[in-house]
Amino acid sequence: MSRHLHGESTRDATTRKTYFVALQTLDMFDGRWDEAVALVDSIASLEERAGARLTAGLFVRPTAAAMRGPAADAQATFAAALERELASLP
Repeated sequence: MSRHLHGESTRDATTRKTYFVALQTLDMFDGRWDEAVALVDSIASLEERAGARLTAGLFVRPTAAAMRGPAADAQATFAAALERELASLP
């Protein structure tokens, strides 16, 4: 999928976004949080609506932050990261 995504044959934005989301989901399942977060900008850049661009990654970044830290702090870490995400919205 990754090789196809970066090839010339995938020019359709909707298809590219679908691939990026699928890759992001796989990264999250595999615990590759840096890779999952890195895909947020790629996905956002393909969104047609401003609201969708602004909220792309709204839960991915807080989830990654929570999963990177100690399990005992996961809920508080997620909540704090989500608050930062929401505060950054216009």
